[in-house]
Amino acid sequence: MSLHTPLDFTSGPMVWIDCEMSGLNPRRDKILEIAVLITNGNLELVDEQGIQFVIKADKAVLDSMDEWCTMQHGKARHRR
Repeated sequence: MSLHTPLDFTSGPMVWIDCEMSGLNPRRDKILEIAVLITNGNLELVDEQGIQFVIKADKAVLDSMDEWCTMQHGKARHRR
C-alpha cells in the first residue's frame, strides 16, 4: 500500500481505542480508563471481549474533576 492510497474497510482489521480522561485538557488531565476492540473490514468484532483497563488515579486527580466527569466516571471506581 502506498502513502497515497486511502485506507478502506476491506483493508481490516481495525483497532478501536477509547480513552476515558479526568477532563478534556490533555496537558493537565489524566487517563482513567482505556478500552480496545478489534473489528474486521466489515466492522464485525474479531474478539467479543476486547480489553479494558481501569487506571488507579491519585486523590488529587479525582478531586480536580468537574461535576460532569465525576458523574460520568465516578470517583470510587478509579481508587482500586
